[in-house]
Amino acid sequence: MNYEGIQTAVCDAQESDWLDVSYSKRKYVKPQRAAKALRLKGKVWYVVAAVVCVAVMASLLFLDGDFKKEVFDAVKSASATVFGGQREQNYFDVPANVTLENVQDGVMTFGGGRAALCFSAGEVSDVSETSVTVKMQNGIAVVYQNLTDVLVNLGDEVQVNSLLGKYKDSFSACILQDGEVVTDVVGSQGRLDWTV
Repeated sequence: MNYEGIQTAVCDAQESDWLDVSYSKRKYVKPQRAAKALRLKGKVWYVVAAVVCVAVMASLLFLDGDFKKEVFDAVKSASATVFGGQREQNYFDVPANVTLENVQDGVMTFGGGRAALCFSAGEVSDVSETSVTVKMQNGIAVVYQNLTDVLVNLGDEVQVNSLLGKYKDSFSACILQDGEVVTDVVGSQGRLDWTV
């Protein structure tokens, strides 16, 4: 064909199959199966942690002839934390008039004021010339020591921040659980945390 002096070529085009699209059948995972698989993976970690704890305990028991009870307590504490905990976390708010100076082996030393205030509501279960014991529920009691004046009597009901006594430079306190001093006490400026 000629169009005004331009030669053109006619070509026949043929459709080829190079543009074939193929589909494969997709597999969809049902949400229930996926959730079940994730729950199983989570339980595997508990089993692994339990096996590791048992292995560590067994190796310490058989390798160390000077094996101490504290190691058992530490492992028990760690396993309670890993497996959801049977230990109960407790706390007291520190009264604003005192400053926590030190915590050592469960004995807390306070200073900064002159009045010893009660950490929690309870009943005065023991009184001496220099100490007051306030008993609360669940077998918990707090012993306030090194007081110069005691201002409560045996059997008195006290509330949070009730005045128990006076002290000169500092007083100490310890938390008792069923008559034994709780040594796992962590203190900050405004709060005392302990675990039983």
